[in-house]
Amino acid sequence: MRLERRAEVGRRARDAVSEHCAGRAADEVIERARFVASELVTNAFEHCTTGIVTMDVSLAGESVVVTVTSPGPNHPRGIPPVNAWRIPPATNPSGRGLGMIRLVADEVIVDAGQSPDGVHRWQAVTVFMSPDHD
Repeated sequence: MRLERRAEVGRRARDAVSEHCAGRAADEVIERARFVASELVTNAFEHCTTGIVTMDVSLAGESVVVTVTSPGPNHPRGIPPVNAWRIPPATNPSGRGLGMIRLVADEVIVDAGQSPDGVHRWQAVTVFMSPDHD
């Protein structure tokens, strides 16, 4: 699904996960996927250079897979490596999303690239959530 920069984008992402997964995955897995979708699209809009982000929700057996793809970042670092995703101290005003995603996910894959002409950059985060999560 294509998402545009709007105040309710997190809610739209959560609703899309619910609609796609209802009755097809465990409620606990769906709740984690709703959280992940909301965090990923919110971060994508906060850090991407244009106003369009895409989100794909799929099922792999009993697992829910959420992929969010956005245009290249507005800073050269892009998405930090997954092993650096931490929850900061409570005194930090923001920055908890990626660390929390890492806690609820079974696997996270970060991918990035650019068009053959080097003009268009993109980045994607794919998160897998299963009922066997510890």
